[in-house]
Amino acid sequence: METTIMTQRKDTFSFEDLIAWQKGHKLLITVFKQLKEKESTVDRQFDVQMKQTAIAICSQIAAGYEQSIPSITIDFLRNAKGAAASLTTQIILAKELGYFEADLTSELYALAKEVSKIIQGLINYISNKNESNLA
Repeated sequence: METTIMTQRKDTFSFEDLIAWQKGHKLLITVFKQLKEKESTVDRQFDVQMKQTAIAICSQIAAGYEQSIPSITIDFLRNAKGAAASLTTQIILAKELGYFEADLTSELYALAKEVSKIIQGLINYISNKNESNLA
């Protein structure tokens, strides 16, 4: 599906149409809701860091989409992928610290991993498309 979106004109689609952004947004909203439910038990600094990391995933995907130079787009997507890895680590820590239950941790962990894989697919697609345009 990413392929279809990335081959369309940008005036037809926006970053919100990217599956990577949609899944990242779902992850972001889920993290925010869970932290709100647990706000009396979660360390404030950890709460803020986790929210910022979740926001970074969507923000970097959106910023990358708006770029017209493929290598810059890929840099933003790599930043988003790095943020997904950071959030995955924070999800693991949240479980270990007793902030999140095992079921919730599994759901968030799987979603964060899925987002990371989708972002990598988008990076690969743009890289391959860019290489074929240069040939």
